[in-house]
Amino acid sequence: MNFTIIIPVWPKDNRPYGSVSIENLNCAPADIEVIHAKGFGPCRQRNTAAQNANGSILIFFDDDSCPEPDYITRLKHHFTDPTIAAAGGPNPGTITDKFTPAK
Repeated sequence: MNFTIIIPVWPKDNRPYGSVSIENLNCAPADIEVIHAKGFGPCRQRNTAAQNANGSILIFFDDDSCPEPDYITRLKHHFTDPTIAAAGGPNPGTITDKFTPAK
């Protein structure tokens, strides 16, 4: 089972905020592909990236998503059932200049 993580980013963003979390996922590097889909239309960026993805399972994150290290491990078991086509959440974000939590 291999995964493609798709992250829509602005054209000038070279490294999304959540990159460190993605780099720290407990997953063999050969089992994961990360696509930073650059552009101005996130839906179009995701769709284009999905068409070019090599993974058998697609994971969609925002540029500030910070998955926990065991995210892939927890996700894998859902796809051992052939009737499962999708699974989701949570994708917690990081506090950045883009997001300030309500008090």
